[in-house]
Amino acid sequence: MEEIFLIMAVIGVVLFVVLFTKISGLKKEIMEIRELMSHGKKSHVIEDEIKSSQIIQKTSRVSKDIPHYEIENREPSYLSDFIDWLKTDWLMKLGALFVLLAIAWFVRYAIVNNWIGEMGRVALGLIVSAGILVGGFSQIKKRPIPGQVLMAIGTLGILITVYIARNYYDIFTPMTAMGITIFTVVMISIIAVVNESLSLAVTALLGGIASPLLINSHEENYLFLNLYLLILNCGVFAMVALRGWRILLPFALIATFIYSIETFNHGNLTETGTWVFMTLYYLLFFLGTNASVIYKKKISMGDMITTVLIVLIGIYWVSEFVPDEWQSMVLAGTVIVSALTTSIAFKIGGPKSIAYLNGASAIALLGTATAFELDGANLTIALSLEAATVIAIIRYVIFDVKATLAASILLLVPIFLSLESFSQWRDQDLLNKNFFILLIVGFALYFVGVITKSLIGHSEAKEEESSIKIISKIEQYAAGIFSIALIWRALEVVMESESAAHGTALVIYTIIALIFFFIGLKEELKSMKIPGLVLLAAVILRLVIVEVWQMSLTARTITFVVIGVLLIATAFFQKKQNIINK
Repeated sequence: MEEIFLIMAVIGVVLFVVLFTKISGLKKEIMEIRELMSHGKKSHVIEDEIKSSQIIQKTSRVSKDIPHYEIENREPSYLSDFIDWLKTDWLMKLGALFVLLAIAWFVRYAIVNNWIGEMGRVALGLIVSAGILVGGFSQIKKRPIPGQVLMAIGTLGILITVYIARNYYDIFTPMTAMGITIFTVVMISIIAVVNESLSLAVTALLGGIASPLLINSHEENYLFLNLYLLILNCGVFAMVALRGWRILLPFALIATFIYSIETFNHGNLTETGTWVFMTLYYLLFFLGTNASVIYKKKISMGDMITTVLIVLIGIYWVSEFVPDEWQSMVLAGTVIVSALTTSIAFKIGGPKSIAYLNGASAIALLGTATAFELDGANLTIALSLEAATVIAIIRYVIFDVKATLAASILLLVPIFLSLESFSQWRDQDLLNKNFFILLIVGFALYFVGVITKSLIGHSEAKEEESSIKIISKIEQYAAGIFSIALIWRALEVVMESESAAHGTALVIYTIIALIFFFIGLKEELKSMKIPGLVLLAAVILRLVIVEVWQMSLTARTITFVVIGVLLIATAFFQKKQNIINK
């Protein structure tokens, strides 16, 4: 570790010296060009031509040393910039590398033979890293990318030096080590904001996150640690407010969550302290993200990631650190916060998209609160009613087509929870929990299907209109499946003979299928004709493949006769329909 650090430090210093020397020469030549151009305005035509040729020669010579991205005024990649830097005076750089290796070997030899003590090594590391920082700062305006790289290397050098000094040599106290790292992080943050450097902002954030780990304090002062994290997060939001770097927020939130797992309800952080910091963190990230959306008038990917993470983390905190009797109330409070934030955002001119962000958060929190309070059949029924209510509010109160279609996905949760009711309903009374689950989930699907279908004609986009029709059909077909299952299971409970129950169900299905088919045929509605044919085909397949082998002779005879008569009767309906059409 020490050898790697010293080699890195020495290489950084020498590279900085070489770079600074080269830039100084370029600066001098550019100043000469400016003087020539200024003097040329006051000279005669001949003198102007002479000086112009000199300027051209100077410019061509300087352009060889200026990276290509400065000439074209474009933003390069780090790789292309590094390649351009390597191509310029590569022999000089190769010679400098040889000298660096020689110096690194000498330093290593000095450490092995204890020529440089522990204090000297730490002092050397800090001085060299600080020198690299100063060098990077001096170049960041002229050559942004090399300057940023140098400053990042210098910051890393200081952090590594503090870590070695604290953990291997025990030179610094925890507070001294923390002070050095915090001072470095704050300085880099300010430079990042002033020079609009996102890479330096990320460097500062990572350094701030790592600082508590570097000092290796044996005292479990989790109160101080959470105060530090709170201040660090406030600093991150300050950078976001000044420069709009919202992508920093997810990283800060993830780090806060990781620290919270180890600190909440541990050490000197009491249950009350845990509640306080949990609330402060949640409000800071949730309200801060909303504020950035309101200010920028649009939602970025960083905002969406941060919102999703804070909701999931908030749910985890509540489930782990809040007593059971308070969990649903706390989550209900977060739902209220989401609603109030949305209302205030609209009043002060926030974008409509913020309602989507906060609405999704509120729905997730409401569903979780319901799950904390209920279970089993009650949970499935409650989630079905909540989903249908939310979709109806979005449709008739907010009047948003896209949001209504997107909210339809909420029904997947109660549908998934109700699947076991298809198979568990046996040897029970008719009005049991499985009956009501299938009934209410099926009703919710049908209700939402009607709501979705009412959106037809409210959108100018053809693709959106097509989506409305498809989704409404899917919802109504799903409701039909629940109705079919309900009839099947109900007859099994009501009738003593399973063969009689299945035969009766198949007759009912046949009647329903024929009704749908002929209504669809008469009104020329494929949405009714096709489901009728599908259901009729399912009845016939069930009869031929299953029931013909399992039914009793009496039940099989009656069932086949009734269904056969119904199918024969279709010929008269079709003939009558043809006469009407003629």
